[in-house]
Amino acid sequence: MRLDSENYLDVKVIDERTKYWFIRTESGLLYDDYRFKGYISLGWNYISKGKLDALTNTEHHIREILEEEYCEKQPTRIINQCKSFVYEMKKNDYVIFPDAGSSNYTIGKLVEYYEEENSITIEEEKLLMDTMSIQKSENNNQSPYKNVGKLMF
Repeated sequence: MRLDSENYLDVKVIDERTKYWFIRTESGLLYDDYRFKGYISLGWNYISKGKLDALTNTEHHIREILEEEYCEKQPTRIINQCKSFVYEMKKNDYVIFPDAGSSNYTIGKLVEYYEEENSITIEEEKLLMDTMSIQKSENNNQSPYKNVGKLMF
């Protein structure tokens, strides 16, 4: 059997130093936003790059905020996830994120990281997340997060 060039897949060779990151979508709630607006976000507005930079002096305080304000039972895990998002994810790394039910996945390439100016309080952030499913059903699915990675597909 003869194989024509049209039968071959265009498989790209990816640099072995490239990393892959699995990003959650709040049970699919942020999937369309991420996919169609071309970004991913870190779900902890309180933890900015500046706070992570000063972590040796503030880690205990950040843990207390996560435990008390967010009712988070594993604050160290959250801090480590935030460190990975801010410091370890690099331009040209790939991100993979699932839709609701994890039946579809999207792969994107990270092109930049930035923090949006966002003066949202912890209370406002929690309220937005609590009502996000209602907002999404009204076709207003804007994420309240400020730590953002811009994607290319």
